[in-house]
Amino acid sequence: MKVFEKPVVVLNEMLMNESIASACCYDQKTDGLVTTLIPLNGGTIVKDYRSFSLNPVVLNLLGSYATAPSNHYKLYIPTATAKISYTPGAVPDLSSGYEVKNVIRFENTGTGGVKDVYYVDGSKAPGQAFLSEACSDLYDYNGGAYIQLSQSGCTHSDGNCPWMSETKLSLAHVGATLPHALGMPNWSQPHLAGQYNS
Repeated sequence: MKVFEKPVVVLNEMLMNESIASACCYDQKTDGLVTTLIPLNGGTIVKDYRSFSLNPVVLNLLGSYATAPSNHYKLYIPTATAKISYTPGAVPDLSSGYEVKNVIRFENTGTGGVKDVYYVDGSKAPGQAFLSEACSDLYDYNGGAYIQLSQSGCTHSDGNCPWMSETKLSLAHVGATLPHALGMPNWSQPHLAGQYNS
């Protein structure tokens, strides 16, 4: 009688990292009263994550985050209902009748006037005003437009900065070092963390 060899079956147990790390951000382990979130692709898992990035329109004009001004000005452009008569030298009533824009930058003429004013108008390219003429009395020039300081010493990270866009995530995967499906397409950027469920 001929003896047949049994086939050799080799089982290579797949590591958890190989099987699910390509898809998930973290695993959750509970030991008694302690629950730990374990990142599967490097980085950390952060609860109530907030970050701020420079508005693309502003970044295009300023060139970098470092040049974002800490003092903020508003440009008031009168509408048909604006009261544009006032005492020379006095600040007009800007509470109504004006369209308001956030000024990105402007040049001071050194005589109390400004020129080359750039302002944000939503997500469009920056608007411009006072490009051809410097005037010490902006309220009279250009049909009653007016510039006023609205905030000084902005930190750009309190949620009120007109130049910054805020991102909020209830649970974020920050600083991932390996690609994974739940982080695609920008897995290396902070993203909503996805849990492995075994």
